[in-house]
Amino acid sequence: MNQELKRLAQNARNRLMSKGEKSANGVKKMNAPLSPNVKFKIISTSESDEIFKNRAKEVLEKDVLNPISELMDLSYYKTLDESKKQKYLLDVIEKFNRYKKEFERREQKLVY
Repeated sequence: MNQELKRLAQNARNRLMSKGEKSANGVKKMNAPLSPNVKFKIISTSESDEIFKNRAKEVLEKDVLNPISELMDLSYYKTLDESKKQKYLLDVIEKFNRYKKEFERREQKLVY
């Protein structure tokens, strides 16, 4: 995994510098990842993420009808322009789903 990450970073650096390998016909080509389905996502574990995680757990325990609106900071949401509103909403949904799956996995491990 570490080697592939280094190789992907090197490929990105080469693309930025317009470098690449030359094929037999002289056309530049880039190195392809080892696996075409490799996806990387940086997941931070900041204090705000812990707060969100605790709120998500509370919302799931309460079994509310609209958990996303319960988790959103509506005053912050109202200050955003349209594209940022969409991104914020999708981020909240993605984080909620990630934590929901994590909670479900924990519960499944506890069931014998």
